[in-house]
Amino acid sequence: MSAPAFPLTENGALYDPAQVDEYLAMLFRHVDWQTSQVISLLGIGEKGTTQEGVFRDRKLVAPGFLGAVHRHLKRWAQHHVAGFIVPAVLHAEAHEGKGGGALDKVAAHTAIILDIDNGNVREVAKYATDRLGKPTMIVASGGVTDDGQRKAHLYWLLNEPSADIERVAALRKLLAAKVGGDQSFGRATQVIRIPGSVHAKHGKAKVCTILDRTTLDYDLDELADIIEGMQPMPGLPVPQAALPMLSMVGGMDFTPRQDTAVAALHRDVPEGGEELTRWSEFSKVAGFHIAEARAGRVTPVEAYEKTHGWMLMHMVPAWPVARFEQEFQGLFERDLENHGAFPQPGQIAASLNPYATFQPLNLWPVQNVPLPPPEFPADAFGNSWGGWIRGAAASAGAPLSYVGLSLLVATAALIGNARRLTHGSWTEPSILWGMMVGDPSTGKTPALRPVQNILTAFDREVAAGYPAERVEFVANEADAKIAKEKWEKDVKAAITHDKPLPPMPRNATAPDMPICPAIVVKDVTPEKLGYLSNASPKGLIMVRDEAAGWLGNMNRFSGGGERQVWLEAYNGDVGKIDRVKLDTPIHINNFSVSVLGGIQPDRLNTILRDDPDDGLIPRFLFAYPDPVPPVRGINWVPDFDPIALMRRIYSLKLALVDDEARPLELPLTTEAANAFEDWRQTHYLDSQLAEGMAIGAWGKMPGQLLRLALVLEMIVWTESADSSEPEAVQAKAIASAIELIETFFKPMARRVLGAAGGSTKIYAAKLLAEHIVENRLTIL
Repeated sequence: MSAPAFPLTENGALYDPAQVDEYLAMLFRHVDWQTSQVISLLGIGEKGTTQEGVFRDRKLVAPGFLGAVHRHLKRWAQHHVAGFIVPAVLHAEAHEGKGGGALDKVAAHTAIILDIDNGNVREVAKYATDRLGKPTMIVASGGVTDDGQRKAHLYWLLNEPSADIERVAALRKLLAAKVGGDQSFGRATQVIRIPGSVHAKHGKAKVCTILDRTTLDYDLDELADIIEGMQPMPGLPVPQAALPMLSMVGGMDFTPRQDTAVAALHRDVPEGGEELTRWSEFSKVAGFHIAEARAGRVTPVEAYEKTHGWMLMHMVPAWPVARFEQEFQGLFERDLENHGAFPQPGQIAASLNPYATFQPLNLWPVQNVPLPPPEFPADAFGNSWGGWIRGAAASAGAPLSYVGLSLLVATAALIGNARRLTHGSWTEPSILWGMMVGDPSTGKTPALRPVQNILTAFDREVAAGYPAERVEFVANEADAKIAKEKWEKDVKAAITHDKPLPPMPRNATAPDMPICPAIVVKDVTPEKLGYLSNASPKGLIMVRDEAAGWLGNMNRFSGGGERQVWLEAYNGDVGKIDRVKLDTPIHINNFSVSVLGGIQPDRLNTILRDDPDDGLIPRFLFAYPDPVPPVRGINWVPDFDPIALMRRIYSLKLALVDDEARPLELPLTTEAANAFEDWRQTHYLDSQLAEGMAIGAWGKMPGQLLRLALVLEMIVWTESADSSEPEAVQAKAIASAIELIETFFKPMARRVLGAAGGSTKIYAAKLLAEHIVENRLTIL
């Protein structure tokens, strides 16, 4: 089997630490670092990815700790999170998460920077270079303009870091205004992409790259004279009146009283502010960009995108995208009412201007749209069983993932207490919980039938001797009753004649009622589950076609006792079940119960909203596929007997340890252990970006992966020519388990738990944006 793909880590593989080192060395080469100074990094979820509007993380790093810089930037790259830096020396007391426009956070600026992100990049760069001189460094940000030119960052390094923060910021803004660059660098703590980091907007990854570098340095006063005296670039659609207001000392007034729009553009606004609220700042920024669109300097779509970019960068935390859409739409409609249609219709294509005739939108169709389902990797089960999964699914007209998940859980139950996997401090039993999510008539029940046929065959075998046991019990119970009645008469006679009391004969005690051994159980109480476990020491599987009732009734006992039993059951840790109504506690020697259930999405969402977040739901592996279109009936006959192959697994015996039956422990081979540990490091980085209920799911996945590896090792063994039992879990099984986790169960967890973690909302917002751009909205 080929090595599993890691879509996220591919971005991390693009990360170029050498360019990061070169960039930082060049940007700060004249800085004499003090212990009170730091570098400020910022990670922001890229536009068009699942992290958009979700992830925002600021890190302050001491200049000597380049390893920490690389660790943060690479982790962000792996997850479609852009890596930015404040290209300045900051004071160590700068607070994390607070960018602001506060000048007292910046100790020194080291360069005049020009960000060219629209228009004719080559012409703008040439115009600036002809006047200021060749830049010290030219960087390709990774993005492209509408006509395909690479966006660029130009740096003119100062020969001495400047503590005149206002002056440098004002010069940057003035330069941008005169050549049509991004005026955001009028903000002292404006961030910029770091060369070597990964630009991954819309999931298309490119490296931010240093294109050219020189050894040139520049004097700030000389650059100031050039910038202040140069004429605006010919044809620039920015009138002189729109240039930033400069004081006599070259600084800029950022106060809302004198320039509210400029002030709002360049500072962070946290939630809960009293004077500066997120709405007030948003309205200023959106109004500014809409006015720019009305003046013809940007298109309405660009106004929308610039406002959205400001929100992601400066609003802490950012609004949900649906809220942003609603508020921007309202301001745009108000502008249309006050000023009419936008001018220059010939220059702004209607297809790029969805706001030209903006009307109220019907948002309902996309509010609860889940993330798309991943494909189920049936090949992870080997050739024979992979083909069986495909054939069974096609024959049943059911989704592939329903059949695959059912087979995994059923196999875990058939292994049961016979085997468990050990690795270092890990001890994982053969217990899996699977949940098939889908609306009625989406194939959950048909998908179960092929697997249930296997389970039913073994269920009948283990119960075959029960009728005879029952007959023997009834006969022994009757004999015991007769013997006890005779003994009671003898006791009475002894008392009457003052004679010693006779002992109760052994056959006067009624035998315990036998419990029918089983593999499959359905609606059972914890008490009944305890009795069945003792009668079936190999293990059980609970199958619930409709699991909503079971999950919803978890807290029916005082103190949520049933829920606690199941939380312990997942790890096979239940030693006894003690209830008030029981005469004596039920002691359980080996507890192994896998769970396979089905549930409707709406019922699951209700349970997710009310879940106490104690880790019960994250224990499940989910399958929530799209419905399968109806097809003609397929007469499918597997090319092997699945019951005969599974008999090898069900025949596995428990080990005898000190005359007590215990699971036999299987270790990982050295190669398998190394593969697991390598994956675990990658997964740890991934888990740092999880939110909501997904945090719990990500935390359970290392253990689930080991359980899957144990099950897959046994599944592949069933079709092997080697009759000897596996003594260790091989690297191939770990690789297959990694493939299942990374390509299916992780994306599926995001799909199912997205409502709790936020990704469903992000996907719905992305879908809404696509509808806006393509004019595919339903008008009320």
